[in-house]
Amino acid sequence: MNGHDKLQLIGLVLFSLLTSFLCTFYGLNILLAENVSRAVSIFAYVTAGYGAGNLYVLSWAWRGGSTWAVEANKVMGLCFLGVFIMDRVRGGDLNGVGVASIMIATIMVGVNWQAVKKVVEVKGGG
Repeated sequence: MNGHDKLQLIGLVLFSLLTSFLCTFYGLNILLAENVSRAVSIFAYVTAGYGAGNLYVLSWAWRGGSTWAVEANKVMGLCFLGVFIMDRVRGGDLNGVGVASIMIATIMVGVNWQAVKKVVEVKGGG
């Protein structure tokens, strides 16, 4: 592995760790708040679960380099995006900010998937 690939791997993994932490932190903060509606708490569970699940799949890929980690991360990310988009639509947030948040979430999920894919490639699983 050359220096560019190593730097790319480190950047992707750090981004994935950061977004996993932020999703988990955001979801738990919502869940620990008082007077949260059922719909918002479901969204918080999904967000916190995605963050924790992404961290688990990334660590599994790092330890074992298994190719299933890439597929698991893809399915998890698409499920999270589905819930995220449904939450934006349900809340009537399809203005500029809502669409921008969907685009940011899509990029985040895509980069997290790339991070797992790159780790699996480096570890020899794919």
